[in-house]
Amino acid sequence: MIAVDVNAGHVLMNNLGSTMEAGFQLTVTWGDADVTRIRVSAWNGLFGGTADVYVGIGRLGEAAAQLEDFPKDPSDVREVIFGRSAPSMPVAA
Repeated sequence: MIAVDVNAGHVLMNNLGSTMEAGFQLTVTWGDADVTRIRVSAWNGLFGGTADVYVGIGRLGEAAAQLEDFPKDPSDVREVIFGRSAPSMPVAA
């Protein structure tokens, strides 16, 4: 199930509540007329992490559409990419 409430600044995926269960969460942390900054948080039960990324206006809704009904079955894999690093920018190892 996907719950999208951009006004509240959250996109919730897969049974996320006040405590982090296995799944991921997208939280809007800032925005202006051109871009929105979101915090992507993920947890698989053993390991978790977060990343702040910038998303073009309208892209968050496209991502929600891509992730609709995710996961349909245990083999369901989807990739959503928010921007790319410039070729001259270092990549974290």
